[in-house]
Amino acid sequence: MRVADLLLQSPDDSRSLSQICKDCGAGKRTIERLFLDETQMTLGKWRQQARLLHATKLIAGGEKITAAALDAGYNSTSAFISMFKKMLGTTPARYFEETAT
Repeated sequence: MRVADLLLQSPDDSRSLSQICKDCGAGKRTIERLFLDETQMTLGKWRQQARLLHATKLIAGGEKITAAALDAGYNSTSAFISMFKKMLGTTPARYFEETAT
């Protein structure tokens, strides 16, 4: 739970899993096993989902796509748009355009 809370509070946290686990007082293998058992996702996949959700909430609240992407920890706007499209099947602009109508 400490790892999940940490990543949800700071989705732009770019520390390695090993460093995060060390800071939370748990072993890397333990955290990886627990995430898979409890979420049916690897920690890496869960982290991607958390970042995408964070950025999506920001955009829905009126934030520009670039600012939301950077705030969520993506290295570039294009990396965020690529992940968004991969996960949701469309670009952020089209997604929010369609949901507004």
